[in-house]
Amino acid sequence: MSGLSVLRRGIGFGCVDARGALQCMHNAVWFEQENNSVHLKYQLSIRGVDGIELHTILKAMDAVGIMDYGLAKVADLMIKHVIMPVVSFRSTIVVEWINQESGNGVKANLKILPSADPNIDSIDGESMYSVLIDVVKFISKSLCFENSTWMLCFGKLTWPRMSDLIVSNFLFKKVPDDASKLADFQKIVKCTSNFEASLKELMIMVSSDDKDERLSKFANNVEVHFASRKKVEILAKARNQLLQSDFHLPEDGTRRNSKVEDDDNAESSSDLVVDLLSTSERCAVSEAASQLMMLVHGTLKDVCLSSSRVGLEFYHSARDSLLLYEAIIPVKYRSDFPVSMKELVVFADLAPRFQLLAEEVLQRQIKLVIYNP
Repeated sequence: MSGLSVLRRGIGFGCVDARGALQCMHNAVWFEQENNSVHLKYQLSIRGVDGIELHTILKAMDAVGIMDYGLAKVADLMIKHVIMPVVSFRSTIVVEWINQESGNGVKANLKILPSADPNIDSIDGESMYSVLIDVVKFISKSLCFENSTWMLCFGKLTWPRMSDLIVSNFLFKKVPDDASKLADFQKIVKCTSNFEASLKELMIMVSSDDKDERLSKFANNVEVHFASRKKVEILAKARNQLLQSDFHLPEDGTRRNSKVEDDDNAESSSDLVVDLLSTSERCAVSEAASQLMMLVHGTLKDVCLSSSRVGLEFYHSARDSLLLYEAIIPVKYRSDFPVSMKELVVFADLAPRFQLLAEEVLQRQIKLVIYNP
């Protein structure tokens, strides 16, 4: 009596309802923690009937439309015990693929072995992708019997989580922290693209759907991710400076004839106080403002050395740093602000004025081009 006949007679048809499908797949695929192995059993016993083929059970689940439910538990098992250790680099994974005969029929084992190389940090993307391809090949041949429909179903259950793990545990951490290293990231871009092409061939991804190319999209936008990370770092540095710096102005710094007796203090305050050309007063800034402007100036210098996308993010980082200062020290003055209080003013946003000046210059240049062809 064939397995399909058994299912049709109802002896095993309970296996292909939602609860029965889950129990069947639980008996067919399991993880052995002691040996770090995933086991597949091809012949099962259903309600006292031995020799029911795993392939037959999968066909029955497909026929009644519960394939995704039946494979859900297996997908969770593979993500937790196989995929996650590979992409999180908790250990270097070596796949040992074994088909063996036993008293209960043929079994397939996927064994996870620690690498002989103790230096886990030496693992690169190419080797990680190679291991993942071996795992997917094992699933394709041993579990899904190279059925493209079943593989696509398994892919819908695993690929979103797998790609998220790869991005968070590998690609995001490989984003360079220096603009000069962006070119070196192209090697990762290439092997990531090859990895997704291999997954499409194995039918775990839809070949015609570009939305599934999550890894390539992230890798190709490395400049944006680099700029976003640097923006966070710049704002964090600005915030720390503002929280830890001294906001007091140099003592007697606004009087031109004032003298500082302490030579060390005189030297340290010389960068914070300058003479004004048109008045007898001096301009003084706090140490916090000086450090912030040094950070902004360094960021704007990086703008000149970066691509347009990265430069724009750096520009916004500089502007946001000034806005952060204004939020922490919200001091402004009007035209009728008392002269005696001017030394307490520590923020002046010059960017809008420079922007207006630039627009005026641009308009003049346009008029010159129009009227002097």
